[in-house]
Amino acid sequence: MLKFTENEALATRHTFAISTFSRYYVETDDTVALFDFLNDNKAISASVLIIGEGSNLLFRNDYPGLILHPVNKGIRIFDSEKDSVIVQAEAGVNWDELVDWSVRHAYGGLENLSMIPGSVGAAPVQNIGAYGTEVGNWITEVLTFNLVTGESKWISNESCAFAYRDSIFKSDEYNNIIVWSVRFKLQKKAQVNLRYKGLNEALKNIHNPGIREIREAVIKIRSSKLPDTMIIGNAGSFFRNPTVTYKKAASIKTDYPDVPTYSTENPDRIKLAAGWLIEKCGYKAYRKADAGVYPNQALVLVNYGSASGDEIYELARDIIESVKSKFNITLEPEVRIL
Repeated sequence: MLKFTENEALATRHTFAISTFSRYYVETDDTVALFDFLNDNKAISASVLIIGEGSNLLFRNDYPGLILHPVNKGIRIFDSEKDSVIVQAEAGVNWDELVDWSVRHAYGGLENLSMIPGSVGAAPVQNIGAYGTEVGNWITEVLTFNLVTGESKWISNESCAFAYRDSIFKSDEYNNIIVWSVRFKLQKKAQVNLRYKGLNEALKNIHNPGIREIREAVIKIRSSKLPDTMIIGNAGSFFRNPTVTYKKAASIKTDYPDVPTYSTENPDRIKLAAGWLIEKCGYKAYRKADAGVYPNQALVLVNYGSASGDEIYELARDIIESVKSKFNITLEPEVRIL
C-alpha cells in the first residue's frame, strides 16, 4: 500500500499540532512500492523528511518537500532462548503499544519506557530513554531501507552508535535511509530497574514489584507531569538534560543546595535537570499567547491552541538565553526544529 497526497495538513501529523502543510506526503507499508514511487517521481523526492508520529518535531514553516510516513505494522517473536526472547516490531507500530505487548507477554526490559509518544521506527533514531534506561540497551539490530539504492540492511547494535538521545541515524549519511523494523532482546525472567529515584519512591510500598507494577507506576508519574498530546500540543521534553563538570555542578550547589544531579557514563561529568534550570529562571507555567511552559514540568513547551512554530521557537530561544545568563549553561533542544 502506498498513499500519495499533496498539500497535506500537518496539524494532526505531529504532536505539537502546529497548523502547517507538507507540499507532498506519502504513507506506505511497502518498500517495493516506495522505491518505485521515488524512482518515478525524482523531481519531488529531492528533499525527503521521514516521520513517525511526529512526537519530536517543531514545524516553523510549511515543509516544501516530501514527507514520508511508514505505516507498516506487526509485532512477532523472531527467536527465543532460555532466558531471553528476540521480538521484532515494525516501524509503524505505536511505541507504547509495543511496551504494553511486552509487559502482557511477561517480557522485561521496555517497561520503564512506558507512555513515551512516538513510533517504533523513531525510537532508535532518538535513542529514547526514561526512568533509568534507554531503548539502545535493548535493541539487537535495526533494519534500514535505502531510499536511493533500494537496499535493505540490518544494522547491529554496536554500529548504531547509541548515545544520550543520539544515534548514527541522525548523521548526514543516513539522510536517505529509513528505519523499517527493529529487533529487541527482552528478558523472560525480568530484572526490574528501580534506579530512578522517583520510580523507586512510587513503588516503595509494593513488595517485590514486577514489570506490570513498574509500567503502571511510570504511566502514573508521566500522567501527573506531562500533558496529553491529544489535549495540549507538545513534544514532551523540549531540551536535553545538560552534562557539566563536577566543579561546575559544585559551584551551582553552593547557591542552590537542592539542585538535582544524575550520574553519567562519563566519570568526569554529571547530568543536571534542564527542567530545574528552566524553573529557576522563572519560566515554569510561563505563557505568552498560546505558547507556554507546562505548569507541572518546565522541560515541556506547549501549544495551548493556536501557537505558531515561530512562537514556540522564540520561547525556546528566550529560555536558552536566560539559562545561559543565569547559570552559564547552554541548553540544547531535543526536539527537531524545521
